[in-house]
Amino acid sequence: MPSDSSSKIFAFTLKSPFRLDRIITECFVSVAYDTRFTSAVHPFRKLGALWDTGAVVSTIDAKVAKDLGLESVGKTAVSHAKGRDIANQFFINMRLPNGLAIPNIIVLEGNLTGFDILIGMDIIGLGDFSITNKDDKTIFSFQIPSTHDIDFAEDAKSNP
Repeated sequence: MPSDSSSKIFAFTLKSPFRLDRIITECFVSVAYDTRFTSAVHPFRKLGALWDTGAVVSTIDAKVAKDLGLESVGKTAVSHAKGRDIANQFFINMRLPNGLAIPNIIVLEGNLTGFDILIGMDIIGLGDFSITNKDDKTIFSFQIPSTHDIDFAEDAKSNP
């Protein structure tokens, strides 16, 4: 659960001058730590993050996990486009571009190309996720917490 979600809205928007075929933003990741139990603070590292609604769980690249010094907290079976594997699981702290800190989330280890971390539905499902492509320009927006419904079908009824 996000640490600052009580009443503040955290949102960000990515605007592209052309249509995008994937959404990649920055995010910040550190080894998981809880300041209630330790005074040690681990630095956050800026990563390229692919937003993927087809992924159930977020995944970090194996090389990045090693560079961060992440220690496996278990293994799990995962299915992906190339078949099935057994993947290490890690706890991390994540900070999204909107400043929201999400502590102690489990991510899987994978071999990623073109980005460092894949943000899956475990994170996307915490808020509202929107992509529009008006005039061949992509606008991606994300906020936590969810504040209202977006219903394109209802909007279409009022604008025949």
